[in-house]
Amino acid sequence: MDPSEDLVPLVRETTGDIPPKLVGAATTVVGSKLYLFGGRVFPDRTKVADLYEFDLETSSWVKIPCFPADDVPCGRYFHSMESWNSLLVVFGGIANDAADAEELCVLNDVRFFDLESRHWLPESRFSTPDNLLPRGRYAHLSSITDDRLFVIGGQDINNAWLDDICVYDLVAQMWSERRDDAAHRGSYRSIAVSSTCVVHFPDGELYRTDEDVPPLTHLPYSAPPDDEHPSNIYVYTNHNFTDLTRELGVISPLPDCGFGIRDLSESLSGPSLPPGLRFPSGAIQGTHLIVGGISLGPSSRFQSTFALWALDLHTMHFSPIETLDTGSWLHGVLWASANKFIVFGDRAGNLVEDYHRRVLSWEDVAMIDLEAFGIYQPPVQAPGMDISAQVRGLAALEERTFADFEIVCEDGRKVVCSRKMLEDRWAWFRGKLSQPGDARLTPHALDLGEAYPVTLALVQYMYAQALMTPLQTAPAVLSRLLVLASQEEYGLEHLGSLVRHAMHRALEGGSAEAARGVWEVARMCGSQCEGLRRRAGRVLVEAEARVAMPVLLRRHGHVLSRSEQKRPQPRIQIDGAVSKRTEKEKEKESGLGDVTMLVPPTFTPVSGASPADQKLFNDLFDTVRSLYGPSRLDEEEDPPPAYERSATESPLDTNLLPPRPRRGSMDSGIAPSLAFSWMSGSSQGESSSSMSSGLRTPLDGMSVLDGYAYSYGGEGESPVMELNLRAGMSVSGRDAKALKKEEKRMRKEEKRARTEELARALRERAKVSLREVVLDSGPGEVPGVREPVGFFGGMTKGGLTM
Repeated sequence: MDPSEDLVPLVRETTGDIPPKLVGAATTVVGSKLYLFGGRVFPDRTKVADLYEFDLETSSWVKIPCFPADDVPCGRYFHSMESWNSLLVVFGGIANDAADAEELCVLNDVRFFDLESRHWLPESRFSTPDNLLPRGRYAHLSSITDDRLFVIGGQDINNAWLDDICVYDLVAQMWSERRDDAAHRGSYRSIAVSSTCVVHFPDGELYRTDEDVPPLTHLPYSAPPDDEHPSNIYVYTNHNFTDLTRELGVISPLPDCGFGIRDLSESLSGPSLPPGLRFPSGAIQGTHLIVGGISLGPSSRFQSTFALWALDLHTMHFSPIETLDTGSWLHGVLWASANKFIVFGDRAGNLVEDYHRRVLSWEDVAMIDLEAFGIYQPPVQAPGMDISAQVRGLAALEERTFADFEIVCEDGRKVVCSRKMLEDRWAWFRGKLSQPGDARLTPHALDLGEAYPVTLALVQYMYAQALMTPLQTAPAVLSRLLVLASQEEYGLEHLGSLVRHAMHRALEGGSAEAARGVWEVARMCGSQCEGLRRRAGRVLVEAEARVAMPVLLRRHGHVLSRSEQKRPQPRIQIDGAVSKRTEKEKEKESGLGDVTMLVPPTFTPVSGASPADQKLFNDLFDTVRSLYGPSRLDEEEDPPPAYERSATESPLDTNLLPPRPRRGSMDSGIAPSLAFSWMSGSSQGESSSSMSSGLRTPLDGMSVLDGYAYSYGGEGESPVMELNLRAGMSVSGRDAKALKKEEKRMRKEEKRARTEELARALRERAKVSLREVVLDSGPGEVPGVREPVGFFGGMTKGGLTM
């Protein structure tokens, strides 16, 4: 299996009692089941009160029948539905007026459906003061936290905005609070989401009193909300789509009653921000706010898509996740237990037409693996094992408290521990003691057959119920612990979740060798590691793509937003002349984002080059071509020599060039964002540079002066070739047009026609589309790039080779 495979959403056709096309239906997820209620049938405009159940594992629909004696809610659409305990909670919407069936009305009732008994519960008869009773509304937002239903915004029957927040006490079954809110919020432009878990970030590292003992590292973990750490409601709004405005508000419930509101709109950041998303849907998973919706193209020439984005609530950075650009996809939900975002639609439908008709389809479902993007719920702590209890557990292991049992390793060494502790915390061990017969187990010892470091790390986990020591988080130990935890026989599900969590953290640096090691071990560990494997594959593909760019440059690709494209474009010289950009222009080249074209460096040989010097130039050109791929010149019958210079062209003034560097050395004047390594001319099999990455070329040395690199060959003191480093900058959009215009002007002014043809052909072949180009000397299987030392060390009987 290749790491680049299996990185696209899975699209399935649904089966069973598939609902008709609906307008304004509401959904919510409970475990692995999705529930759909209400809506207006398209195209006959009938409002229905049908309730459907969708099995997320089998992709099948079932229509839930109603009991004749139940007080079933009236048909409605553009209402809301949430889940609380074992109940579905429905509020508001548009319905036919009970007094006049030809007229419409908006509702303000709260209705409950019991998932266990499958009955609709009667309406609450508790009275509510008029000043707390919400006005009827539709297209509003709702979310549940702290046993309270928050109803936010919406519109009345006259389409006027209702700028308030109403709170319903689900325990007391009555409205408890109402507060004005100036923002216009509704389902057309906003989402309101919360989570049943909150993520805790322990305070860094906990050090022991002995300075020689390495610190203990505590990873983030999930826990139920409490008064000190409530589950906040995040309200994301985007509006004014022609000049997009993004807003983020946080509603924090206070103990017993009341709530606070914070505006975090100014904190939103990232290399790029989401487009305007109409009828958005979203959720909270771990430390990420997920938001997806319809992104309409500005005209028929531009494609409309369902775009999915994620906001890291810890760093407040947005990043794109996935785009569904074929078919009609309009409604998404989170399947939290599987770390998947589910989008319903019709793979053969028309998104723009369905959007204008507000039609939701249920024939197909697309499943996006969020864990492949590093989005997941961190594991919970074991019951009663907070950080202080974890540290005490490790201390008991070190002090051999109640140690009366031995675990034998493959090399004969033994780890001493408490048998009672193993019985209490390891169900497999407890079962083996109650059913003798396993040759590996005696009353006082267990022959586990693992290496000593892995065995010790496992025992440390049993005592602390956490991965916190340097040994436990060593890559080789983590890989073996994941294999052990993936074996159903041992019943180590909690350990497996902790190991996957630690491996996800190891992938955050974007290292190719880390990704390769994680991908290899996750591939062996079955379906429970599929998300981890996909993320490792994604990181590996991106890392190797970065290395495939010229390793001579190490900078971010520059992209211009629509507003930034109006700025003056940088003057880019591609034929050997120095780029004359003002400092003000350089400051404007600070945007980051998608790269659509990368301009390669250009090569200009020094006049009068000898045949040996010409060979050096060709060798360097071949090395760059191996990174970019074949050029157009390879397809021509008689390509012009890359090393020729016009007879009327004046040679480079070698008196102004830097002196030849020492063999195997690097010019210290090189810009910090550039990295070189080269090969000794007498030995091309080994690099004379000790750098961990770089471009291998059969050159004796390089120097850098004013944006150019000069290479030296043979025994002469003058350079045989110059390399324009300033041309190695990325351009996109109108940048490309400015570059072409500049090329045309320079071709008229300069006489280096053949060299310019080579540079232009190389540039045409270097078109790439990457979300981020960071030429950070990452590893990869690219010709001319040095292979790094492996991330996952080997394991020996005497310990680890790290």
